[in-house]
Amino acid sequence: MIQALKNLFAQYPLDFYSHFFLLLPVLIAIYRREYLTIIISIVVLYFAIRFIEESVFLYYAVKGKHMHSLNNGVLAVDILIVGELYYLTFKNNPIVKKITVFATAAAFLITLCNYMLNGPISVSNTIMRLLCILLAFAYFNKILSENRIRKIWLNTLFWVSSGFMIYCMGTFMRSLFSDYLLDPIKTPNETYDTFLAMDQVLNIIKCILAAVGMWVSKSDRDNYISQNNV
Repeated sequence: MIQALKNLFAQYPLDFYSHFFLLLPVLIAIYRREYLTIIISIVVLYFAIRFIEESVFLYYAVKGKHMHSLNNGVLAVDILIVGELYYLTFKNNPIVKKITVFATAAAFLITLCNYMLNGPISVSNTIMRLLCILLAFAYFNKILSENRIRKIWLNTLFWVSSGFMIYCMGTFMRSLFSDYLLDPIKTPNETYDTFLAMDQVLNIIKCILAAVGMWVSKSDRDNYISQNNV
């Protein structure tokens, strides 16, 4: 197994870097643990679970096992976590909160059905990205319309949502055709490696932006014009 890991690292080193970058926001959050809120803790939970999921994928890759159904399953879990994160964020806006519940429930049910039917991973990938783009956009609209944040660069969820937005928009077209583009049997090695590398680079950027959000959590609590923080 160790030799198989070495071979995978030699062939796809960026995958391993991207994998361990998922721990960066978690480690920064542990360092800033006295400033964490429930919402920020859910962000930490998301990245911790993503690290575990990627570790399972790595194990399956080493063993040469099929991961198609597993991919659909973990995306359903990710959708619930992201939905809960933004549901709590929009707690003071009933309309957006209802939209969040509806969008999350719809995305989860579609992904769950896709998992149970062993459907194409492109469906679940696309639904997950659409949900993240929608909710991140709704959050940006929230902070602009409410105008309660003194310094946007000291807002934790601004950085987290920016990471989600950049990653999901950057990989959206790839997700639509992921069954084809990321299948080494159907796609030339050069194309496969290019799209896989692009995905991993954007994931690293997402992790770095989330880590910045964890770092500024120290100042986030006092960064609101009203002290009834979200």
